[in-house]
Amino acid sequence: MERIQYAPRRGATYEPSLDILVPALARLRECQTSIDALVLIDSLPDMILPGLAYVASRRQYVPRDAVQAVVTYCGPLFLERCPGASSFARTA
Repeated sequence: MERIQYAPRRGATYEPSLDILVPALARLRECQTSIDALVLIDSLPDMILPGLAYVASRRQYVPRDAVQAVVTYCGPLFLERCPGASSFARTA
């Protein structure tokens, strides 16, 4: 008899839809300073921020200060819980 092993999932538990994520990414691209990014973050729902941080960290055209502001705002525990622990190795 085969035994079924259970391993808890460490990946994303919530993935924002593209109709919310794409406009937020376009607005994040326009941010020139971290203050602009923080103002944008304040207007967005909290549940899309980890997805936005993940996608923005993979794009070359998003300013580095804006990406760092989103990643710092989310915090390490929230990012590990949503996109996964190894997703942000490149952003730091």
